[in-house]
Amino acid sequence: LKVVVDRFEFRGVVQVHGRCGSDGEDLRECSILNLSGGGAFIETGKLRPIDSAVVLEFNLPDDDQPIRCSGRVAWLNHPEWSRKPQLPVGFGVQFENIPPDARNEIEDFIHSRH
Repeated sequence: LKVVVDRFEFRGVVQVHGRCGSDGEDLRECSILNLSGGGAFIETGKLRPIDSAVVLEFNLPDDDQPIRCSGRVAWLNHPEWSRKPQLPVGFGVQFENIPPDARNEIEDFIHSRH
């Protein structure tokens, strides 16, 4: 029996302001342009190496409780070569150890807008 797993994850095109950094103490302002329960695209000119650890903190609209999670840089949109030309310079983050309630909140938010 051959089982095929569909890894497609619904992503929402959003513009959410957040904070991002390599450790939880020194986070800088950032813009999140693409979001799913499994990751996000961060628009920034300050690229980080692939596989480097990041901490991301943001609020969804109409929610006072911030979502804070760790992740890793999964891919880059470099100014000289773009993996996804429709997006600006920045990097894709794959969430790691995101709390299930935060993941559900993100997915509910995205599905309610699309």
